[in-house]
Amino acid sequence: MFGKFCYWCGGLRVGNYELGTSLRDVLFELDRISIYHNSRASTRFASMPTKDLFQQLDSALFSFSAETLQGLPDKEQWARHNMCPSVDIFDGWKIFLCDTNDEAGRLIFSKDPFDGVTELCLAKHEVDLILAQTRVELDATYKSKMRQQ
Repeated sequence: MFGKFCYWCGGLRVGNYELGTSLRDVLFELDRISIYHNSRASTRFASMPTKDLFQQLDSALFSFSAETLQGLPDKEQWARHNMCPSVDIFDGWKIFLCDTNDEAGRLIFSKDPFDGVTELCLAKHEVDLILAQTRVELDATYKSKMRQQ
């Protein structure tokens, strides 16, 4: 099940669409990400400036930080904010989603070398709804391919 995939975020392509990848792997990664659907609200991150939020999540999830050593990211489940599928087309990208306590979501992403960070303000749960629809489509394709074998 090889094909092309990316995220479209505010008119920007996120991911290396032209490379192509295993859509089965994308489906499984989206399943993993969806575990935290509708549970990405964080009072800690709600009003934090964009670059600070990106750096805080990036350092806690992908390197060591003071918060990591204190166990705060594990206690507050900061990994639930990571929206980047672990597949080759997203190598060099970091994507985070934090819902605020009101009806908004903050989608924050950047590409290596991560010196420019983009934030999109979306309706709360909008990303989760889109990913759920995407998973339905990919799952149907996967099941169809499995029947053909």
